[in-house]
Amino acid sequence: MKAQSLIVVGALALGLVPSAPLAAKDDFGLVQPAANVMLEASSGQTTLALNDHYLREMGVKLSGEIGERDIHGFLPVHGTFAGLLQFTPEGAGISEFSKADANARWPVSLVRRDGAKITLQNLTLVPGNWAGGGDSLLRAIDADGDPLLDFSLVHHKLHGAVRVELMNGDIRIAPKLAQWIGLPEVTEATIGQFSLSASVRAPLGFSAAPKSCNFVYWPGSTKPAGPALVKTLLIRLGDSAGGSLAAACAGSCTGASAARVVKITPGATIANSTDSDAAHVPWYPMFSSANRPGWPPVNPPPVSGQPNYPYATLDAHPMLVWSVYRINSDNQIEQIGRSGVKHAFLTINRNCLPGCNVNGNILGPGCDDIYSIGNNDSNGFLGVRSEIDPLGGMHGRCQSTFDTNCDGATGPGVVGAANNFDRRLMVVERDLAPGLNPSARWFLESWYIVRDQVNPLTAMGSQQFTPAFGTVWTVPVVTSGAGAFRQGAAIDRWVDPANPGANAASTHVKSDNGSFKVAVRATPVGARWRYDYAVFNIDYARRIVPTSGQGSAEPNLCLASNSGFGSLSVPVSSVDNIANLSHFDNGAPASNDWAGSAGANAVNWSAPAGGTVTRCGLSFAQPDNTLDFGTLFRFSFESDAAPRAGRVTLTEATGAAAAVTASVLVPANLDVLLEESFE
Repeated sequence: MKAQSLIVVGALALGLVPSAPLAAKDDFGLVQPAANVMLEASSGQTTLALNDHYLREMGVKLSGEIGERDIHGFLPVHGTFAGLLQFTPEGAGISEFSKADANARWPVSLVRRDGAKITLQNLTLVPGNWAGGGDSLLRAIDADGDPLLDFSLVHHKLHGAVRVELMNGDIRIAPKLAQWIGLPEVTEATIGQFSLSASVRAPLGFSAAPKSCNFVYWPGSTKPAGPALVKTLLIRLGDSAGGSLAAACAGSCTGASAARVVKITPGATIANSTDSDAAHVPWYPMFSSANRPGWPPVNPPPVSGQPNYPYATLDAHPMLVWSVYRINSDNQIEQIGRSGVKHAFLTINRNCLPGCNVNGNILGPGCDDIYSIGNNDSNGFLGVRSEIDPLGGMHGRCQSTFDTNCDGATGPGVVGAANNFDRRLMVVERDLAPGLNPSARWFLESWYIVRDQVNPLTAMGSQQFTPAFGTVWTVPVVTSGAGAFRQGAAIDRWVDPANPGANAASTHVKSDNGSFKVAVRATPVGARWRYDYAVFNIDYARRIVPTSGQGSAEPNLCLASNSGFGSLSVPVSSVDNIANLSHFDNGAPASNDWAGSAGANAVNWSAPAGGTVTRCGLSFAQPDNTLDFGTLFRFSFESDAAPRAGRVTLTEATGAAAAVTASVLVPANLDVLLEESFE
């Protein structure tokens, strides 16, 4: 029987009395806490929200006082702590735990298949490796002093000078617990989310954040260096510098099944630029309103002559998507998995430039933020890609899965993902199996879609990982050499735009409707050539919205369509002897494949016929399986002709079906093309 969840309110704790001043003014004249001020908490509440699916795959069950499954799909175990937690404040959050020695009691045990148990009812919280540049803010050790759990990539917040809150942190398995489970390979695996809340009492005069801030430069405002620009940077993937992604099976995996799928989830770290023209970036959760605490976002009003908050919607925030690619031994690239959309809601603002660290809903210049694996794998913040305007960085929330009736609030009906595999990145097991894909390389690509971002590719990055199956799937990332993290799109791992090599080319096309990349490799096959074209739609979309009335504009924008491309044409000559056409579209059903045909002057592919879409009060025709934002399709064929410079044509899937071209390599016989052009 599951026990009712209990909430235990922590007692007030005495703050340390520092000998140095409590606050000082920075270069902007803003009041900041002195660097050596320490705060303490002596008791409070803490929760382990456990992913029981991951644990079951490892052969571990839960036994004890377990709450009902939460909105994110995890099982909460509510506990308490008592003892010393001493930390240094930083802006509206904390810098580090300088001292920790607190007894933590979570009323639950982990049970192995053989019946052996390990209890979490009497552990000790100690500082992690955060101060040394690691990811672990706190860790839980057993009576022998050995870590069992690490709490990493934790969001943290000081509420005035009254309460400290830790939330959305990954719960990672420490080496001793992995050994006890019998699976050393799951060391550092994420099994849920950690939170902690406690009261603090600060020294007299302490300020938990700047007392005033007139230096919020929203996009479009004017900084001393010029117009304020959004220039965010994805700076890391995986769950740590030497860590891994998270993998879980939907069903019982075998390591090579064509029927089972594997969920892959990354952690990600994004930073704002340190450039002198970097704008502040809004980070407000969905359905924020003018009545929410902390609104308006500029307080007091902005500098004279500067624009206030520039957007019609009060809940502007970045959105995260991720994909998995495989580069095969024959040097073909394939996108084998895509996620839904993770909606961001809070930034911890680490490492900010001096000055305006405003609050957890604004990413200031130089600040970075963490989204952990557990956070990115939580049901409540996962949406679908069809609701996103990728070029504008906007969420069409009206008639979305979060707001079905356009009233500006969540519901009615399903909000977020329906279960722990819905709206996730899912890869068929056989597509990950090293034995079935010898000499293949796998890459994870993540991308923060940020409103008004100058260059979307700087908010995107990729990293190689090495999938392996024993009892469970593990996906550790490569941290050095050619496979290490790199900013930009994963397609650049296949053909480097700066150094494409022989018989290869890559081009980046930008237009008013967005941008895309086309890369090509021509590979000798006996006396013939195989041409592989990879088309990566970055943020190109033909946005269809009502022209007036409800849904036509923010805050309740209704996005009827954000489709990308519906056809590709590659010029050839009549004597090129085209054969062996193929197309890879991320494992869509064969009935949804793009149809390919070789004509006298071109090889053409087109999306399958769809039907009439009725949405947002509009009706229009749209094909199925369109090449939309964040998606890569591969198109291949063989030809007698060697590669030459030429242009391929992509056509939009909806609306006026406008065509755009990209300069790459084509197999057309130049002499024959010239002759045919005069006929």
